[in-house]
Amino acid sequence: MTKRRNHILIAVITIVGLMVIFPPFHVVYAPDVIIHKGHAFFMNPPKFQNSIVSTVDLHTLLVQVGVVIALGLLACYFMREKRS
Repeated sequence: MTKRRNHILIAVITIVGLMVIFPPFHVVYAPDVIIHKGHAFFMNPPKFQNSIVSTVDLHTLLVQVGVVIALGLLACYFMREKRS
């Protein structure tokens, strides 16, 4: 593996790690009312009206992680060594 691909791999792992540590939160206030609370540290979720604790928005988190991994794989593909 080349040095560039190692740097890309380290960057992807770091970004995904930060995404897991600071996930997106939301509050399901009613069946059709979802309030997005932004990103926060996973051990200290934001509160809504000082009583309702937010939950992790897993759909958004999985999409974000998937996009970063796909872009990392695409970057590794373009950084491959050309064989002649």
